[in-house]
Amino acid sequence: MLLSIVIKALNEEVRIESCIQSALKAIDEIAGQGEVILADSLSDDQTVAIAQKYPIKIVQLLDKADRSCGIGAELGYRECSGEFIYILDGDMTLCAGFMPTAIEYLRQHSNVAGVAGLVEEMVLTNSAMIGRKEKAENSKPDLDATCLNMGGLYRRSAIQMVGYLTNRNLHSFEEFELGIRLRSKGWSLVRVNVPSIKHYGPACSSLKLLLRRWNTRYACGNGELFKALWGKPYFWRAIASLRVYRIQMATLLVWLFLITHFSFKNPLHTLGMIFSTWLAVFLWLSVIKLSFAKAAYSLAAWHIGVFGFFKGLAMTKHNSPVAPISQLIVKK
Repeated sequence: MLLSIVIKALNEEVRIESCIQSALKAIDEIAGQGEVILADSLSDDQTVAIAQKYPIKIVQLLDKADRSCGIGAELGYRECSGEFIYILDGDMTLCAGFMPTAIEYLRQHSNVAGVAGLVEEMVLTNSAMIGRKEKAENSKPDLDATCLNMGGLYRRSAIQMVGYLTNRNLHSFEEFELGIRLRSKGWSLVRVNVPSIKHYGPACSSLKLLLRRWNTRYACGNGELFKALWGKPYFWRAIASLRVYRIQMATLLVWLFLITHFSFKNPLHTLGMIFSTWLAVFLWLSVIKLSFAKAAYSLAAWHIGVFGFFKGLAMTKHNSPVAPISQLIVKK
């Protein structure tokens, strides 16, 4: 089989129908030489019921405790058979024309493990999605990409070389971890100048998004990633390439400085020093971002990231990335 499109989903009843339809159209663009697999993380809504109306394969987790960003794509990968594998989230739709272009690119460039295209953010109700669009994250071509965030088309032979698709233990940064493994084996990753997907991110406020990322352990992914990379020959190179670690380290150092200069004899002075320090940072961010709301979101996200890092490190459950996954084939 030429192509497998793996859709990873958790409670995506609002978008799953348009997502599946776009995937099936992409299969039609390559003369039907492909399959669509829904990898469902035990959704609580009607995601699976809606998906069953379509000619696709459905595989589902059996244990909610296994839910993570990394396990969805890996679950689908283990059930697919395509020479090329595309990872698609349930809140995305594929753009017409991308898939034939991406497959042809991989055929012409034997050193490239994966290809992505340009991503269009469709929901801009919170600072995270607005910032991503303004910075043109994932929407600029790159002939030497570190990773393919927001999905991409991968060569099966390259994935087989590095052992697995995505690390089931990661609640975020799973695509970064995959990119590091591929590049360490000499493969390249490319983002071509062709629209690939439309992303309908969470339509919620910035505060609700932060709470959601904490509750789903998305905010713990940086700590989980650190633990997953520890001891690998590319550890320091990988850590140094992630801007989020530098920001969170700076946040932690500021707090360490403030704590070591606490004056318990004069608590008002201590509180004043803490308040004035973070107020200065907030004002500086407001000037840079031209927005008080964006500055407040950044400060909150930095701190949640620091707490998430330590929570991710402390999590004791860690499965081998290649261990069997408890699953159920809902539809063949």
